[in-house]
Amino acid sequence: MVLSYTETKGTGKLSGLAFIYLNEHRAKSFAVDSIRVDDTENNLFKYFAYGSNMSSRRLKARVSVAKIVGVAVLKSHTLVFHKVSVDGSAKCDIAESEAEEVFGVLFELSRSEKAKLDRLEGLHHGYDEKEVEVQLGPGLKETATTYFATNVDSGIRPFTWYKRHVLEGAKEAKLPLGYIEAIETVEADQDPDSIREARELAIYS
Repeated sequence: MVLSYTETKGTGKLSGLAFIYLNEHRAKSFAVDSIRVDDTENNLFKYFAYGSNMSSRRLKARVSVAKIVGVAVLKSHTLVFHKVSVDGSAKCDIAESEAEEVFGVLFELSRSEKAKLDRLEGLHHGYDEKEVEVQLGPGLKETATTYFATNVDSGIRPFTWYKRHVLEGAKEAKLPLGYIEAIETVEADQDPDSIREARELAIYS
């Protein structure tokens, strides 16, 4: 399912909405506890999260170190719920689309966490990775690693717990209201595995 976000318009350039939003938020980041790591540049990498990992609780439940850099925008892509998961449901993907933008959160992680994140994200098993340039504010850009789907099916839907992860992250990061509302309209299915659902949502209790 492609995210329908009508406020985002343009031709590959940062839209007026994103420009204003990032300009207002460039000096801000949402509060989260983080574990300090060796900040030697070679020991760190930047990761652009646009789906469930935008939720700091979700990401910190998966890796031990996650420092927020800030909200970022990836140009010429759109958010799609169509990546085929091992549980049969849909997960998020970024599909190339010249006139769209994807909002997300830029994290800084220790390189020692990279193998764990790759495994949890299913690298080479439905997801691959690429380097992207994201914008944190007018004239402020960063290169980051992100994942994109290689196994997709437009006929499947996310589970409600996964959609909640995405929404929790979007709200925590204070993404534009129209973007959050667009995510809320995505149709989702109840997970038939109630134990898995409870385990996934336990981080919000």
